[in-house]
Amino acid sequence: MPIWLGLVSLACCTGALVCRLWVLETSHTAAIPYYNKLLVGISRFFGIAIAVLTASSVSELLARTAEMSGVAVRSAPGVVPIVITKTHYGHLWLISAMALSLLWIAWLLGKRYRDSRSLAVFMLCLDAVFAFSISATGHASDAGDFSVAEIADWFHLIAAAVWGGGLIVLSTVILPKITGPDNRKAAIIAGIARRFSTIAGIFVGVVAITALYNSWYFIGSLAAFSGTPYGLAAAAKIIFLCVLLFLGAFNRYINVALLQQWAGLPLKKETLFSRLTLNLYSRLTQSREGLTVAFRFMGSVKIEACLVVIVMLLAAFLRHDIPARHMAHFEHPGEGPASHSMHDGNDEMQHHGYHH
Repeated sequence: MPIWLGLVSLACCTGALVCRLWVLETSHTAAIPYYNKLLVGISRFFGIAIAVLTASSVSELLARTAEMSGVAVRSAPGVVPIVITKTHYGHLWLISAMALSLLWIAWLLGKRYRDSRSLAVFMLCLDAVFAFSISATGHASDAGDFSVAEIADWFHLIAAAVWGGGLIVLSTVILPKITGPDNRKAAIIAGIARRFSTIAGIFVGVVAITALYNSWYFIGSLAAFSGTPYGLAAAAKIIFLCVLLFLGAFNRYINVALLQQWAGLPLKKETLFSRLTLNLYSRLTQSREGLTVAFRFMGSVKIEACLVVIVMLLAAFLRHDIPARHMAHFEHPGEGPASHSMHDGNDEMQHHGYHH
């Protein structure tokens, strides 16, 4: 549970900053009466997300301490100082704690300097540092610090946070405040949808490439997808990702294009595929039922956000379970996964250099 809450809250923090920097229109703020309200809403959302992220980070520290030292969770606080000072995980947790502390300070400063883009970029960098601490203490870290596997996992985590977190922020903070019968909002909705669609398209590509690498590195074969709990969870995650990609493509090539037409804006870089798909919706295009499209776009984004939360639950399981490729090391006579779990805490303590 702490891992899942940490992934979701990290995505929310990242999505809030990305929407603040590149999704909201900032070049003509005087012409957008909703801009300041949206900034306030994003700031509040970020504050809640960072609070959850802090709580999950502390909870995971206690859980990992109990797991490594072999003590009960209620006794873990007494061992925490040793884990922090003597283990690889503890050192990285200190780095993440420093990043979190600076994020809190920056968020408080952001209430006074709400229009500062430099401050938002600084917060996004701190977000990336925290994300790296997650990758550097997960399965990918077994390959070594700054290894290809660790960097790929980091990129995968950041890209998923930008894409998934952006969907969550859009569905809960931005779109509910601007979607309504007022046609003057058409250009705002269309602009936000187009800008987010562009950003999402880039980071979806990063997610897909790194997911392929991670599947090869942690699973290794098609048989392992059905033969191990890790493989089954990874397969379920891939299925949900495919559904997300389908919904995202529908929004990008249908809803976003129709929103552009509703707002009276030209379609940018219209492709043959977008023209063909729009022809399938010629009735909506001709009647300019823009508000219907806007609500459909918001509904689709909400569904995508819910699917993102499910995918992150599966990702949390994958970060806790034994990778399918590693299971082969325990498939020997007299030693299976059960015996591994009995020695897992001691092995991890030795791996991270912890000594009683």
